[in-house]
Amino acid sequence: MKKKDLLRRLLSKKRALSSGNDRKSNGRDIESKKHKKGRKELLKEIKVEYGHSFSSLFSPCSRQKSREGVKISFKVCLSNKKWDEVEYRFRCPEKLDTFDMKVFLAILSSIQNESPLEVVNPLEKSPLEEKKQNKMDPKNQKLIDVLLVKGENAKMKESFIYSKKGLSVYSILKKITKDRSKKSIEAFNRSIKRLSTVEVFVYCKKNGKVAKKIASTLLGFVTDESTNKIYITLNPVISKAILGTPLTGYVPKIDERVFSLRGIASILLLRLCSWLGKGKKGKVSISVLEKWIYGENTADSIKRSKRKRKIKRALLKIGSLKGWQIIERNGEVYLIFRI
Repeated sequence: MKKKDLLRRLLSKKRALSSGNDRKSNGRDIESKKHKKGRKELLKEIKVEYGHSFSSLFSPCSRQKSREGVKISFKVCLSNKKWDEVEYRFRCPEKLDTFDMKVFLAILSSIQNESPLEVVNPLEKSPLEEKKQNKMDPKNQKLIDVLLVKGENAKMKESFIYSKKGLSVYSILKKITKDRSKKSIEAFNRSIKRLSTVEVFVYCKKNGKVAKKIASTLLGFVTDESTNKIYITLNPVISKAILGTPLTGYVPKIDERVFSLRGIASILLLRLCSWLGKGKKGKVSISVLEKWIYGENTADSIKRSKRKRKIKRALLKIGSLKGWQIIERNGEVYLIFRI
């Protein structure tokens, strides 16, 4: 009887130990899963050029066409040794809306995920030129041609970034929407054509005089029918910002959750990310936010009240996102924290 009792006790101890180890291992697995989830939940950010993201280039207004086109100007005053002021002028055949903004940001995100980033410097001599031939690499020449503004500059002198591997339409659309139907692809094609027709003029001023001028399109693209891929080029001003040498001395980082928001909320998040860096806070009135979103366009009191209501709803949506805290003061002023 004693031997049997001892065996039972030993078996029960083994079972207890094994169950304890299983619990520990399960606990470790749960913790590791949590860590993995935590890694996935890390916020992704997109580097953007300040003048392109903070100006009213993208607006929630309905798209309009006009013979003269849409002209947008934006100035940045700097306490920089190099420049006193940087002035941006955008010339668009038609207004760009929230979908165009998302396509633009998705393109930037896709190109920035490539490593290393490919840069074309038109001033560098190609192997063909070294052989005393005046021709440039045909691929690079195509990339340069799509960035040129007619009647402004015959040659591109500034270096720029392009997508070396080429991008598929589906990979870009994946960031914006789950819909991959023909309609969404057609909408993307129309949007990228609109973006490529936007002309950008940047004037860097020192002591009241223009010391440097850059003229190019917002972006350019070259399609390869054999592989069904798009090779996208970014204008030199955006390229400088991504490479770490921005004209304004500041590179905004845009929260990728801008793709999940709709309407005014997505544009407002773009402006707030351009205004506030991580770990910073600011105070702003609702009338200033209205200018940031809609530009300097004058509107009557009824339209303005509707706009303010929409902005307040957008602020509530952004305030519910992780990493953002928005406190209302007297219904007109807001304290905004980017954690």
